[in-house]
This record gives sequence, C-alpha cells and structure tokens, in this order.
Amino acid sequence: MVAIDYFDTVVLGGLLHDIGKLKQRAGVRERHQVLSKRFVEVLQLPAEIHRELLLELVERHHDRVDRPESLRLSQLSGYRKKLAQIVAEADHLSSGEREPDASEDAKRAAL
Repeated sequence: MVAIDYFDTVVLGGLLHDIGKLKQRAGVRERHQVLSKRFVEVLQLPAEIHRELLLELVERHHDRVDRPESLRLSQLSGYRKKLAQIVAEADHLSSGEREPDASEDAKRAAL
C-alpha cells in the first residue's frame, strides 16, 4: 500500500480557505467559501497538490447549521473529513487571535 502525502494540500487549504473574503469585502455578495473555491479552481497547481481535495477543504471549512449541507464539513467522511477538520481548526485559531482578550479590554477601560 502506498501512502499518499496530503501535507502540502492541507497547508494550501489552510492558506487559501478565506481568500474569498477579499471579494466579499469588495462588495461581492456570496459566501466566502464559494468565492474561495472559484479562486482555487483557476489556479495552476503543482502536480503534488490534490486539486479535488483542496477544493473540498476550501469550500467546507465550516460546519455551522446555518450553512447549506453542500458547504458543511460534517457531510464529508473518512480522511477527507479529518483533513477538513485540520483546516477548520486552523481557521478557528486564526480568527481567535482577532478577538480582544480580557486584559486588552481592561487596558482600554483604564484609559
């Protein structure tokens, strides 16, 4: 059995999963996951990148019930779901750095 290396694909998914937010902020009214997927679809990718997996990782990095099932991470299975969970956790951690912590709020209140 040959092991397939998905590392570069997951890293690229982590980097590109929110690229569609740029178009949203420019006024395009569509879900950022869909816009991100469209961006990735036209990229020239190296052979070691698994294109279909990358598209899934970019499109399905959320699992909120207010999203269509076609965009939910929970609709994946097996290794694809586990890899999408890595991108989702990276998304969660990176968005958490933008949330002010209590000590920053206390500093602002003291001013």
